[in-house]
Amino acid sequence: MTVGARLTSGALELLGRERPGIPRDRIVTTAATQIASGAGEKIGDTVVVDVEQDGVDQVAVLVRGFAPPHAVDVARFEAALAAFRRAGIDDLIRDPVHDAVSAVFAQLFDPLQETPAHASLPWDPRGYLTNMFLQRAMDRDQVFPTIWWDDDPSVGIGEMEGLLTLHGVPGTLARKRLTAEALEELYRLGDGETARDALCARLCELANQLLAKARDGRRFCGPYFQAFNDGEPNWLLTTAAEYDALVAEQLLVPWHPGLRVPVVMTYKRPPDLGEIDFSKFPSGDDPF
Repeated sequence: MTVGARLTSGALELLGRERPGIPRDRIVTTAATQIASGAGEKIGDTVVVDVEQDGVDQVAVLVRGFAPPHAVDVARFEAALAAFRRAGIDDLIRDPVHDAVSAVFAQLFDPLQETPAHASLPWDPRGYLTNMFLQRAMDRDQVFPTIWWDDDPSVGIGEMEGLLTLHGVPGTLARKRLTAEALEELYRLGDGETARDALCARLCELANQLLAKARDGRRFCGPYFQAFNDGEPNWLLTTAAEYDALVAEQLLVPWHPGLRVPVVMTYKRPPDLGEIDFSKFPSGDDPF
């Protein structure tokens, strides 16, 4: 948040992101608020704020600067890293923790960003490191699926075939049969999301059979929740022990349908152009 004003009572006015047509979040510190030395000395300063909900009000608990990082932020970052180490992942951050937090804050609070991350996202070390871990897994082709489809299951089947080839897993999937079965399931259910979920689970089951046959210790584990893809389910190619440890440390959250973000499609069209005949547009085409 940014310091909006120093009030006559000695309290600080803290303001959130400025967005067109939306009132800015506003919190005023109280006598109980801890304000670290040097934090909020100037109007417009960016500060890190711990906020608690008190009924309908938000209360600032701790206000501190971000450069250099406060001991609280360093300790929380270290605790999150320790959770990953307990899960067997010790190469996520190689720099000293204090230096790593400084680098993260420099990126998050870069004033040259068109939309500063600190203006729209809470600072959550566990969430930040989990997103870093999952992004690295995607870069290493360990996440399935990364492409979503509504009525063409061959897209998902092809993606899984590509992953198995990339990871050197021998064997093939029965593409024609799987496509026919998936289309039959889609028409039976009349629900693209449910049919896609079922196909993803089936593809991971078949891929795991091929991995086991190849004496590969990895499996497609999941599904788990990944916040940055609208809550769609994903599977992670890793060992079952590592996946179970990530869940036990609450670094990954098992997925369920309630976590999916509803997709609302709104079409706007000038009234003089008449009604849209959607039957003329194949699935996925934009009639505009």
